[in-house]
Amino acid sequence: MRAEYRDALRWADEALEMAESITNVAGLSGPAAIAAMSRVELGLPVDGERYLSLIEQSLTGGETLQSNIRFVAEAILAVGDQARAERWAEQLRTQRRGGRLREAFAAASIGEIMLRRGRWAESERAVGHAIAVAEAIGARSVLAAACITGAELAEACHVPSLGTKSLERALPICRELRLVRYLARAERVRAGGTPAAARA
Repeated sequence: MRAEYRDALRWADEALEMAESITNVAGLSGPAAIAAMSRVELGLPVDGERYLSLIEQSLTGGETLQSNIRFVAEAILAVGDQARAERWAEQLRTQRRGGRLREAFAAASIGEIMLRRGRWAESERAVGHAIAVAEAIGARSVLAAACITGAELAEACHVPSLGTKSLERALPICRELRLVRYLARAERVRAGGTPAAARA
């Protein structure tokens, strides 16, 4: 989240090796997702199928840690597997356990996936829900991520003025918490650089 991708990759690789060595299925999804994202960001070769298979193994054979939910969607989108992104969104929709933080993570992830899939009404509903839940429980990093997705959605729908308020809410949180990864997304939106997939 702080865009320290080389350190993230080193720790993710180490955690993944440990999880595999002790057959800790639940511990696979987080490091696999972070390793995939870090490699994409660093421009390194990515064995997307391996990482996504490990993530799926964790999701179907165990229970991914709540805090790792946010990274799964980002990893799937980073390696460009739209079919898996769709399945993950559907899985998140049907899960009804884990409390309100998990609910906020899930809604934010669904919002981002639906945005990249060009399903803007679904993205808007999910983002609105993520913002409401994140505000209610004080989950600031989730609130920032959802607001940025909302701003990207406004840009994709060619109504960038609607995204201004979302960015104004997200930017101070990103700066205070040093969420450089999210801050970079926010700056791209402010400069009119919403990802092409979202504008399709």
